[in-house]
Amino acid sequence: MARLVACLAHIRSKFVDAKKTQPKKKTGKADVVLSLIGKLFGIEQRIKEMSIDDKFKIWHIATTTIG
Repeated sequence: MARLVACLAHIRSKFVDAKKTQPKKKTGKADVVLSLIGKLFGIEQRIKEMSIDDKFKIWHIATTTIG
């Protein structure tokens, strides 16, 4: 059974804060995580109107190949 454990928007905001502490013009871990979260948001937008079963299948496939 799937269960919501955290809101990506709140997680993202913490990494936006962390990015502010990085040296300017330097890619850091916060940038990498923000990029991955952006990909997850994109997947959510594409599957928004699908059935829960289809969402689960696509989410599982897409998230195991992200990176």
